[in-house]
Amino acid sequence: MPTFRSECILNASAEALFEFHNNPANLMKVMPPTSRLVELRADESAVEGGVIELRMRELGIVPMRWKCRWKRVEPPHLLVDEMVEGPFQSFVHHHRFESMDKMRTRMVDEIYYTMRGGWLGHLFSITFFRIYLTMMFAWRKRRMRQLFNEG
Repeated sequence: MPTFRSECILNASAEALFEFHNNPANLMKVMPPTSRLVELRADESAVEGGVIELRMRELGIVPMRWKCRWKRVEPPHLLVDEMVEGPFQSFVHHHRFESMDKMRTRMVDEIYYTMRGGWLGHLFSITFFRIYLTMMFAWRKRRMRQLFNEG
């Protein structure tokens, strides 16, 4: 199963970063400009078994629907969401917040995914989708640094 990993160190406590990610409305603050959120339905905070539904447009034209559920919620260090309906065969996103000291935290995102479409889907995942994830998480790191290191 392909895996993608991104990490950065932020000047914030694990609790602050957990709370930010715990609120689905904050997703709009870290989405790249290539993505447009059309509709978001979710509880106000993450609870195990809770559902998040997204309708969005990628690159302004590609409609996407996601339905995910919170698989694990362990404040303030771990959030795991899992796609139950959407564009992938499987997609699990681990958000980890590792305290380094009182005001510095390593934020780690790990995504485990399987594309649909057999060998063609696999080829897409190891080329274009990997590039897309790299660009998307570079944007997210930049936004998180703006929100927590400079804000």
